[in-house]
Amino acid sequence: MFQRTSTGRGQFIDVSMLDVALTLLTSHATDFLWSHKHPTAKGNKFSFATLGMYHTSDTEIMIAASNLTQQRRLWIALGREDLVKKNNIERLEDFEREYDALSTIIKSMPAAYWETFLNERRIPAARIRRMEEALCDPQVAARGQFQRLADPQGPVDGLRVTTSAFRMSDSPSGVTQPPQPVGAQTTAILRELGLKEAEIEALCAAGIASQAAVAERHMKEHEQ
Repeated sequence: MFQRTSTGRGQFIDVSMLDVALTLLTSHATDFLWSHKHPTAKGNKFSFATLGMYHTSDTEIMIAASNLTQQRRLWIALGREDLVKKNNIERLEDFEREYDALSTIIKSMPAAYWETFLNERRIPAARIRRMEEALCDPQVAARGQFQRLADPQGPVDGLRVTTSAFRMSDSPSGVTQPPQPVGAQTTAILRELGLKEAEIEALCAAGIASQAAVAERHMKEHEQ
């Protein structure tokens, strides 16, 4: 529709499930095309030792010193300048030594300590939080990530759900109405397109817009 607004002509959108699957595998595919090493299941481990989950003295923490600058900051902050690498190939080849060293160091203190220590030194890290703690995080409240549904006559009235994961400066984003049955807006859309009631009934009778009829009945029953 944007293309039509800009040029007066629309365009087809071609979506392949294989393309989507490969896009989700971007990091693994890129790694293979670079190193020619077949990926294997690593659990909470990644290709670089400075990126992944580690056990502290009380719980787990995620460390994300993924690039060369961050890994340099990490090893210097921990007093292990000898493990600083100049390129990513060196990091891959020295994974086991780095992993063993980092595991021993991180296990010596609680997760809260490491989270503060690392973040103060501009090294991305966050302790693993339980669901209730994550949902009560001040940033979640400040961002307005959850919204309460208003559906007085429906079964989900008052239910809190996540809103969209993005914000736009001039267009509000979020949930505008509770979940709708399949085809709930079909009749309204057909009317907006200029179809008369008789035409819509004919489409329903032919089974082309059968969902609209079901939705229409549902909406009338709901109003009653």
